[in-house]
Amino acid sequence: MNNKNIENIIYNLRKKIISLEYRYFILNKIKISDYEYDLLLKKLKYLEDKYPEYKTKNSPTIKINNFILNLRDNIKHFNIMLSLKTIYSFEEYNKFINKINNKLNLINKIEYCCEYKLDGLAANLIYKKGILISISTRGNGLYGESIYHNIDNINGIPKKLNKKFLLPNLVEIRGEICISNKEFFNFNKKLKLKNKKTFSNSRNAASGLARQKKNNSIKNNILNFFCYGLGKITNKNSIFNNNSQFEILNILNNLGFNYKNKYKKFNNIDSIYKYYLNLKKNRHKLKYSIDGLVVKIDSINLQNKLGLSSKFPNWAVAYKFPSEEAVTYVKNIYFDITKTGTLIPIAEINEVIISGVLIKKIYLNNINKMIKLNINIGDKILIKRSGDVIPTIKNVIEKKNNKIINIPENCPSCNSKIENINNILKCSYSFFCKSQINNKINHFFSKDCNFAKGLGKKTINIINKYIKINSPIDLYNLNINNLLLIPNIKFKKANNILNSLEISKNTTLYKFIYSLGINNIGKKTSIKLSLKYNNILKLIKEYKNDYINNKLNINKNEFNSLNNFMNNKINIDLIYKLTNYLNIKNN
Repeated sequence: MNNKNIENIIYNLRKKIISLEYRYFILNKIKISDYEYDLLLKKLKYLEDKYPEYKTKNSPTIKINNFILNLRDNIKHFNIMLSLKTIYSFEEYNKFINKINNKLNLINKIEYCCEYKLDGLAANLIYKKGILISISTRGNGLYGESIYHNIDNINGIPKKLNKKFLLPNLVEIRGEICISNKEFFNFNKKLKLKNKKTFSNSRNAASGLARQKKNNSIKNNILNFFCYGLGKITNKNSIFNNNSQFEILNILNNLGFNYKNKYKKFNNIDSIYKYYLNLKKNRHKLKYSIDGLVVKIDSINLQNKLGLSSKFPNWAVAYKFPSEEAVTYVKNIYFDITKTGTLIPIAEINEVIISGVLIKKIYLNNINKMIKLNINIGDKILIKRSGDVIPTIKNVIEKKNNKIINIPENCPSCNSKIENINNILKCSYSFFCKSQINNKINHFFSKDCNFAKGLGKKTINIINKYIKINSPIDLYNLNINNLLLIPNIKFKKANNILNSLEISKNTTLYKFIYSLGINNIGKKTSIKLSLKYNNILKLIKEYKNDYINNKLNINKNEFNSLNNFMNNKINIDLIYKLTNYLNIKNN
């Protein structure tokens, strides 16, 4: 493998990891499991160590990326909120312990504080002279999103600290906002009855409810805050002047932060491992969802001695539980179509619950995976949730059907011919395929693009059923009379749709570029292009020469996708027409 290939592999791997971090920490969207993410990070670190000439100072292996945040209110953390290094095996656990022992070289045994790794939303509280002045999410570690307006929906956060204790002038108290398994199921049940979208897991529910807007009609007090540590403390001669993580958690409990029975102190590494195994075995008996055990050195002095990397503290790890598994049957296999025209096989299964999550279907990704699994309707299968997030099929346990799955030759949406390139299926009728059009339009008006509230996939599908829509322009041309002809759309809903469409006309350049749905041009690349060019017309005119002259910092795949899109007259015509409807501002 030549150096150019290695450089491209490292570049693409780095880009993928940064994109996944942005989706997870900023957008609260989980695309892959924690385990798969950790494998990508380890692969990148291995390659960067082997080829240090391609390592950059902004690599996700050494630094938390400072994403461009698009939040309602940004709150700067006084001390950075780092993530924890993740381990999955006893060997990795031993390696962590041995590394600490070698670095500290102490005669006495090291004590450890072990805490539940609760599965929720990381939050930072700021108290000034004992008064709560801020609650924010972890965000990118440097800045978080203010969620103070939802304080009445979160239990376990005192608005005032008891002044009988010697309090610091300012203190950051950190923890996790969670929802109990019982409340999670009950809340999803209520959403179903109202025909509203349910949450896929307890973490998403906690995050969604804690971050809901001020005027949201969903009022509840089903969230709970559990503290796990401190950030900045301005004066050290306070109640928090203690050298033990375990004792600091006890102090926080005495101040009204309920974290009892969720942490223990050990001075024996074998005892920690036994505790981990017991917790793994009995996790489903717990009130709250946990996905592992956090192991921290108890001594604050030793923590300070070991210090921090640019991404993780060197004195703690998250010892995650392995993926959970269940047996079920395949009811059906069908194909769905993406906004780019790719057909994705989906296995519909008999419903099973893993880690408190109801699973009804599993994405098979492509034909090659189907062939590898040798899967068919009726087969008995073993499924797992990798890192307790993404359901996948591990293997077929028992064959019930030896027939070969019929690979569609025609698009299930528009009946046009399917192109099969190395078992990647694509509909060739891009501009007139209803499913692709609906998905493209849904993307165009999504939160990360030119957001039109209330104009989701379901509503777009309903409108397109009665009114022919080929592009966003057809929606911008709608009027109240058009919409009232559609069953189940009454005056109020029709008016809301039109108002949302009007608001969506005010957008920014990077959102507009991203909304075009160009292959390989994600949000980050859209931001990069928008910073390079003042307007979309300048981009169309200059991108090709800039790339040839090495003035445009995008990779070959991104350029080819951009070039293919811009070389299509239909796309260019659409952009020009859209500029007459939209007010596209610079970022």
